[in-house]
Amino acid sequence: MTEVTAPVFKSGFMVLHGNRLEDLRDLLSEFLRAQPLPPLVPEVILVQSNGMKHWLEMALADDAALGICAATRLELPSGYLWQVYRSVLGAETVPAHMPFDKSHLVWRLVRLLPVLADSQPV
Repeated sequence: MTEVTAPVFKSGFMVLHGNRLEDLRDLLSEFLRAQPLPPLVPEVILVQSNGMKHWLEMALADDAALGICAATRLELPSGYLWQVYRSVLGAETVPAHMPFDKSHLVWRLVRLLPVLADSQPV
């Protein structure tokens, strides 16, 4: 009689998509239980929006899933890719923050307001 074991996945990039968020949450929590990372190594999960990030944190912390949401980094794809570019191309080549980050973009727009206010007819 042969014993069936769960496949061991190496670290890498996995894409999960579906229509039911609860099913995706259950699949993710089962995967995290079956394939835990070493201690102090965060699991990086890319999500499509900040709302999805907060929902997933709460959903993973639910008793029906993991019971706690720890050692996870939920990030938006753009910010994650920027950090990948920075690690591959070097910190001296790629700035620490994207030029169109929300916090930087606000100040760019504020600097434009006086010019735009002067050019608009009353």
